[in-house]
Amino acid sequence: MSIINPGIRRIVALLNEAGWETCDSGDGETRRCACDRDVGYVVVKLDLDRFDLEVATVDVYEFLRTHGIVFGHGPGEALISGSYSPIDGLALVNVHGVHDRMLKSDGGRP
Repeated sequence: MSIINPGIRRIVALLNEAGWETCDSGDGETRRCACDRDVGYVVVKLDLDRFDLEVATVDVYEFLRTHGIVFGHGPGEALISGSYSPIDGLALVNVHGVHDRMLKSDGGRP
């Protein structure tokens, strides 16, 4: 059973509903798992048979921006990166410094 911290549930749900497979997340506040980071984060696992890493990273970035997430290097802004490991073929999009509070008040829904 997956444990999703309460402050990241809406972001995880939005990504999953849009077809992105999230594989790790935390809100930076709730410490349910030893691996939880000190800031909010969500990780998207990519199937490289379906996605190009660079394109998928930009797509996740644009998707979250439409829902109110602000990206940059300043306080209260999120960071995003894509990574690939040739050891196991794992491709990930990592969104760092996010929390449900950063979403538009309606969660980005029409």
